[in-house]
Amino acid sequence: MTTPKHQKKKQQEAVGPSITAKPWFWAAIIAAVGLFLYADTLKYPLTYLDDSILIEENYLFNKDITNLGFAFQRGVFSEKDDTYYRPLLLQSFIIDNQLWDLQLRGYRFTNLFLHLLSGVLVFYLFLALRIGRETAFFLAGLFVVHPALSQAVCWVPGRNDSMLAVFVLLQVLSAIRYVQTGQIKWLLWQSLAYLACLFTKETGIIAAVGAAGILLVWFEGWSQKKRMAALAGAWLGVTLIWAVIRSQATLAKGEVTPGDMASAVGERLPLVWQYFGKAIFPFNLSVFPNQYDTVHYWGLAALAVVGALVFMSGRAHWRYAAAGFAWFLLFLLPALAVPKTLNDEAYEHRLYLPMIGLLLIVAHSLVVHNPLKPIQKYALWGALVVVMAVLNLRHQPVFNGDIAFWENAVANSPSAANAQILMAIRYQKAKKNDKMWPHVKEAYRLNPEEKYVNHYMGLDAFDKKDFATAEQFFLKELQYTDLADTHYFLANARFQLNNKAGAIESLETFLTKVPKEQAVHNNLLLLYREVGDTVKLREHVTQMRLQGLVVPEGF
Repeated sequence: MTTPKHQKKKQQEAVGPSITAKPWFWAAIIAAVGLFLYADTLKYPLTYLDDSILIEENYLFNKDITNLGFAFQRGVFSEKDDTYYRPLLLQSFIIDNQLWDLQLRGYRFTNLFLHLLSGVLVFYLFLALRIGRETAFFLAGLFVVHPALSQAVCWVPGRNDSMLAVFVLLQVLSAIRYVQTGQIKWLLWQSLAYLACLFTKETGIIAAVGAAGILLVWFEGWSQKKRMAALAGAWLGVTLIWAVIRSQATLAKGEVTPGDMASAVGERLPLVWQYFGKAIFPFNLSVFPNQYDTVHYWGLAALAVVGALVFMSGRAHWRYAAAGFAWFLLFLLPALAVPKTLNDEAYEHRLYLPMIGLLLIVAHSLVVHNPLKPIQKYALWGALVVVMAVLNLRHQPVFNGDIAFWENAVANSPSAANAQILMAIRYQKAKKNDKMWPHVKEAYRLNPEEKYVNHYMGLDAFDKKDFATAEQFFLKELQYTDLADTHYFLANARFQLNNKAGAIESLETFLTKVPKEQAVHNNLLLLYREVGDTVKLREHVTQMRLQGLVVPEGF
């Protein structure tokens, strides 16, 4: 007969070890696998999609360590009228700058470290949910190697989602410990983690809902009314603190309304099964995806396959699988609520937190709960992890520099005018003008109002000596952007059309943006002389001397 001691051991095996077991060995393996998988990406150069702004253009801001505090008072991309409020993201780049200066390898290591930490915390979460050590190890390994999450690692700005995942997981784990023990220290830890969620990304507010769902489904939170009430009070208090601090920041006011977001959800609903498809069948990944160029069949097939696997696992698992799907939808909601006017891309790093919900579904499907012998089951799990790792390795090179990045973007999102023009710009920088112009023309065909398109169409007309058309293109570009180069070439076009007053106006505007361009100062002096404006000529000579510029002989 089975002794009570043996029976107790069996029960422990069935529910898995507690979070206080010794999982460090398994966690170390998870981290080692991720480190090995992504090691080659540490040497990748910039992609020139936001990373150049956050690292190179923000260099002076990042260099000043006192800006760690100022990060709470501004947006991500500009000090005033920015839409995005993400202080901890800015602080991460300030800290990277102190450690690595402009050595990109260091910034990429930070991304990788955050991803490995997230994988380890996923392992701990699944242990806390009593899923079982071996299953938790398999699911966390799947998370670390999944190719759809590679953008959060390989694209430096993608770290925002892995940072948010770290804080969400810490919050959920701390909330679980508080409900289990009632110790105040865990209530405080989860409050700090939740505050970090909010300062990492505005959508961190969803973390409280996710934690509540976990506690209610897995830990019968309704039976712990006092502790759940304390958590709710902490969440409300932390949210108010964040809201007050955020209200003092110099952000854009009223750019996105709740109505805009609700309307966007209806239009972007297909993203639900598109993202689901990329999570289950990651064969059509893109660095710059949008919903219009992404196929639907992988997503619909994924929903059918996962639904069947959950159904066949037995009714005992349906509740937990449904909770996993709710987590998936909950953390995907911010991606659905982004209006097209703000951002029309469906970046795959946004799948980072929803992926945890999908893994919860897998944990309660036939993939885990099946009649296979342990060795057969482990072989199946190992094969799935290897397949995902291989797909990841094949996908990583698209992040290896700007040309590879943008070639992938236009190949997978051919209807995106912004991808076409940004590809053209990268080809121009690489002195591949023969490849540049087809993308300029295609971008103009797709959207004549896209930023930078009219600037390049103007350059094309200028090269063909059609100066009147060039002037019209440059003027149109200035309706959408305020590029210094556009003012410069507009001045040249106007000069060729004998509109010297207009040329002077454009050069003066250019110098407000690029104040020490010697050749432009010289040209402006010549134009002042040609139109006989001696007052402005003298004033400009004085200004040049004050700036330490060389005044040509004869002036």
